[in-house]
Amino acid sequence: MAGDDGRSRLRLTITPLPRIGDNGGPPMEEPPEIPTRPSSQRAQLRAVVRVALWAARIGLRVTPLAGVLIAAEAAYWIYQYYPWIEAYLAEPAPLHELQSAASTPQPGTDVHHIVEQSPARADGFLDERIEAPENRVRISRLKHWEINRWYATPNKDFGNQSPRNYLRGKDWETRVRVGRDALIRQGLLKP
Repeated sequence: MAGDDGRSRLRLTITPLPRIGDNGGPPMEEPPEIPTRPSSQRAQLRAVVRVALWAARIGLRVTPLAGVLIAAEAAYWIYQYYPWIEAYLAEPAPLHELQSAASTPQPGTDVHHIVEQSPARADGFLDERIEAPENRVRISRLKHWEINRWYATPNKDFGNQSPRNYLRGKDWETRVRVGRDALIRQGLLKP
């Protein structure tokens, strides 16, 4: 299929496994288009995010998604980003597992600080506390970006301020609570 820019594009064509609601209800959402030759790494990452979000919306999990990508003969570059998608679709984990994983790098993941580093430093917290093992968790890189966006977006729960602005001048415990809530909200931390 040719895109608007004339470049060739692949289209994922799958038949999802039956799920609740598959008894004659509305059709499931179409899979996203995947460019065969993305023009840049940014274009690649946008496509990876679209696939991960689509897979999450239709309830695919790691094993079926691998089969989908192989069966669809998706472009090689998206195969390279499979760990990113796998990490995005991972089930929530207990806090101690996320913390212990922070010492082991994995493709598609980042080390995230429960209490944000720069704002904590700006408010006078010491690096020993900010970089302590209990403040560091390994999470999906894509969800890490979503958390960073959430911290910067005005939110009615914080008096229409961004969580980052709300936390200025707050104590460590309040920052930890908000940071853990963000991990739960993103489906990374078991409540």
